[in-house]
Amino acid sequence: MNKNYLGTFLISLLTLGSLSAFAQVEQVTSLTVTNPGGLIATIDQYQASIDNNAQSVTLLTHVHDGVDPSTHTVVAIYDDLAEMESAMEGRIDSAAWATLVRSLSSISTPTSQAMAIQKRTWGDNTWEEGGYLAAVMVNVANSASWLDAMDAWNRSNKVKNPGMVRIVKLRDAPANQAVLVAGSDYAEVINYMEGVEASKEFATLQGAAEAQMVGATYYRVAKVWRP
Repeated sequence: MNKNYLGTFLISLLTLGSLSAFAQVEQVTSLTVTNPGGLIATIDQYQASIDNNAQSVTLLTHVHDGVDPSTHTVVAIYDDLAEMESAMEGRIDSAAWATLVRSLSSISTPTSQAMAIQKRTWGDNTWEEGGYLAAVMVNVANSASWLDAMDAWNRSNKVKNPGMVRIVKLRDAPANQAVLVAGSDYAEVINYMEGVEASKEFATLQGAAEAQMVGATYYRVAKVWRP
């Protein structure tokens, strides 16, 4: 099991070259967890034992995710690729990392791993503990048009931003981009999603950008660790 964890977390090193060197990077790992309390305690212990150079680490619990077997997702955010690569290389021979891997292996199984590059954000710059997050997977043929369309849509205020709307470019995921919608209230996140779905104006923007929705996952923000 340890090898599975090391492969899941370290495979990102093989994909760094094709990603922007200066944008914020999100390392996203989904898990099936048998002991949620133990997961939080394990990450608590690891975060307390290192000089953490991730801007933040977030634990998400899955609220609704269709057929995905994952119960939790961990998101580590770095200022850029250099910061992430340095952190990952430092883990390889780290006793704290080895302890984390052993502990995780006893209570969870990794189900997927992806990387995301932050492209544009409207509203708040982050999500907050206790809040909610929707991640909408999108296959985009015309990235520039899609960014312009989303910018026009969010500036129009046709549907209230629940807190944060962000576009990220994905690697090793079911789609090439995702729209992240975060807010403190689950109903407000749902209202935004339903408002977008019902809008003919948004459908026109989406069509012009050749963007195809693939699916969505809803999360609760269980805990956020910051340096």
